[in-house]
Amino acid sequence: MNQKIHFLCFLFLFCLFATVSAFSEIKTIHALDEISTSEFSKNTLVMFDLDDVLIYPQDALLQNWRSEWKPEGMRTWTAEEDTIAWMNAKFQIMDPYGPKLLDILCENGIPTIGFTSFAMDQSGIVKSIPEWRAQHLEELGLNFKMQEEIIFPIQNGFVPPSFEKGVLYCGNFYKNDKDNKGKTLSLYLDWLDWVPEQVVLIDDGEKHIESVKKELDQRGIPFLGFLYVPKDLDPIDEKIAELQYETIINQKEWLSDKEAKMLLSID
Repeated sequence: MNQKIHFLCFLFLFCLFATVSAFSEIKTIHALDEISTSEFSKNTLVMFDLDDVLIYPQDALLQNWRSEWKPEGMRTWTAEEDTIAWMNAKFQIMDPYGPKLLDILCENGIPTIGFTSFAMDQSGIVKSIPEWRAQHLEELGLNFKMQEEIIFPIQNGFVPPSFEKGVLYCGNFYKNDKDNKGKTLSLYLDWLDWVPEQVVLIDDGEKHIESVKKELDQRGIPFLGFLYVPKDLDPIDEKIAELQYETIINQKEWLSDKEAKMLLSID
């Protein structure tokens, strides 16, 4: 009798998991206008990754930072130098349809937030990542509807996860964890006073999409992930990049592509 009960319980849990997984889907897109919002309801939570989905740097070297390109014979930037570069970078719209898509979601009353794992190693240099990011978004016409804000309690010595100005920030407590976004989303969902009937994430990081899917599968919330594979980035001009490297190492200043080109033309 006990074996039968155990088997039935196992069968129930298996079917439940299979049902949830059936409502989890990941699609690859190359432009934001491939996303149809017709099936999103006012109980759908839509989340946009910021970097390389909505915005990206104007300077080619920072666009290609994942390639870890550096001039031959030069050392890698320190955490301080990396922070200086990013804090002085200018940003631009990644996808021309981005602002319009945000407006459509807002007009239809669909809850929409930003979601970013961006964090700096030298956090003490930066007064507030949320304030810094909010300035870029506002300048580029990317507006998330303001909601109640929260800073999640976390161990001292770390930048805590937070929800500020319509954007969910991961902070740096889970920075080196492959489930960074999933764990941060868990804090946010526990704080919300409602349960989404579906969660949508548009992100250029496959590991982040898988992390969020894992968290939502555990909660039984249907998930739709869009893996955004953007357009080709600007190629690195090695002369410009070398000057940028030399300047940030020797003078602790960031030169934009435009500034570097002007200096090179003068020389």
